[in-house]
Amino acid sequence: VLTVEREVKNLEPPEDRYLLIGEILERKGLFVDAIKSYKRSYELEPFTGLAYRIAFCYDQLQLEEHRDEWNQKV
Repeated sequence: VLTVEREVKNLEPPEDRYLLIGEILERKGLFVDAIKSYKRSYELEPFTGLAYRIAFCYDQLQLEEHRDEWNQKV
């Protein structure tokens, strides 16, 4: 994770940086870390695509309650 963050640390705006990190982590199956990064991006610029990605990650973790919460934001 730290290597990825170093590679994209200067990417602006920060919400794009967190989105990219989240996508990379999600592809690696690191759903908890992906959720954290996606949520940082969502706090800066909430949009339905991010809510969908967060819901998807929660679904992969079989955390239906959290998944449903984020699906409502979609």
